[in-house]
Amino acid sequence: MIEINITNEIIIETIELKTHQKEVQALFEASSEFILLTEGKLPSNDAAVEYFSDFPPSKTIDDKVCLGIFNQNNHLIGIVDLIYNYPDENVCFVGLFLIHPDFRSEKVGKTVFSRIEKHIKNEGFNEIRLAVVKENIKGYQFWKKINYIDLMKQPYQVADRTTEILVMNKKLD
Repeated sequence: MIEINITNEIIIETIELKTHQKEVQALFEASSEFILLTEGKLPSNDAAVEYFSDFPPSKTIDDKVCLGIFNQNNHLIGIVDLIYNYPDENVCFVGLFLIHPDFRSEKVGKTVFSRIEKHIKNEGFNEIRLAVVKENIKGYQFWKKINYIDLMKQPYQVADRTTEILVMNKKLD
């Protein structure tokens, strides 16, 4: 189990479907505008189940770590999932970084992700990679502000349309 204390107000720890399904589902429903932007549809009734069971074809569930971001009242305010050694060895892929709309601010995102980066580095990875749907301008700007760089563009199928994802990375020194 992973537990990262950021401040007295925010804790990051491993979450699982059997114990956090309702909280994760509620987060997806509260973040429906983000889900619509990135997936082209509103979150399904099984969005939490899909979140915990979704991983790249070449990986297994053991390669994925789901982390919950909790506030001082122990309420889930965000999630992040990490895919280890994907798409290459020593690369950690961020599948999703989602903060509840009521808690979104540059400070929260930066603070939380800074600690996640330290955790990833401590796990022995030398690069973080992620993908941002082209229409997610705020997300793209967030990653640029914390020094992620553009790596490539790829076509991406979202519901009934094709768009692009912008693959970004950051080398960990």
